Amino acid sequence: MATILELAELSHAVYGDAPVPAGWAVMRGPFGTSQPNARGYYGVTYVNTTTHEV
Repeated sequence: MATILELAELSHAVYGDAPVPAGWAVMRGPFGTSQPNARGYYGVTYVNTTTHEV
């Protein structure tokens, strides 16, 4: 399970200019990222490369 720090780092990687934390990667395929909506929101799905947690 992701720690609170990892969750904060993942959020910062999406909305800021920060790298994805070690051990995490953007999920491959069409569910990895979404297109922005009219308000600018978009999503990114991360997967833990060790535990395969999404």
